[in-house]
Amino acid sequence: MRNGRVQEFDDHQIPRSEGFYINDKPDGPLREWHNNGQLKAEKFYNKGKQVGTWKEYFPSGNWEGTHMYNTEGHLHGQAIWYYENGQKKSFDEYENGLTKPDRQSLVWYADGSPEYEATYRAGRQVEVKRWNQDGKIYEHKVYDAETQSYREVDHSAPADTTRPYVSPPYTGPTDFTDDGIRGNWQDLKYYLFGFMVLLLLGYLFWWMWQPL
Repeated sequence: MRNGRVQEFDDHQIPRSEGFYINDKPDGPLREWHNNGQLKAEKFYNKGKQVGTWKEYFPSGNWEGTHMYNTEGHLHGQAIWYYENGQKKSFDEYENGLTKPDRQSLVWYADGSPEYEATYRAGRQVEVKRWNQDGKIYEHKVYDAETQSYREVDHSAPADTTRPYVSPPYTGPTDFTDDGIRGNWQDLKYYLFGFMVLLLLGYLFWWMWQPL
């Protein structure tokens, strides 16, 4: 059973890990090394529970990623991973051991271009996008709360929002003029007749109410 400060070595006496133990459980900072002697990880424990910010490194010494734990030993906070060239590889967020209900989950290619993007609201994935290595989006889905299903967004033929709106041609009856736009001469005759009748009725009512 390990107690106190413990160092572990491989067959070639290269250090593999170093930390403090209580009853065989790590307590406090713990470091690990790669076979080539480069630092592999910096971890923290509290009586065997994973706590604090953990950092991991490539055998080259470049930073590989970081993630965090709360005092209960659950993943909590941001988790970021990198390619060996230093470009971000992925990003996610956790809350008490579970992925956060409101977050963005992101993945990149090694050249830094986007590969995957997912948006979550109240734990539900409401939008997801995927790109190929040429930078073209080949999948885009959006959650429709009304139908409770996902719909595809077509990026193959984007809409031209700069083109002005042109009203459709008028398809009603021919015009009062010879070139034709709206109405016809037969309609105009009925409109004039109705107008004259109303005018005559108005005059009769006015005459009847005049004092004798």
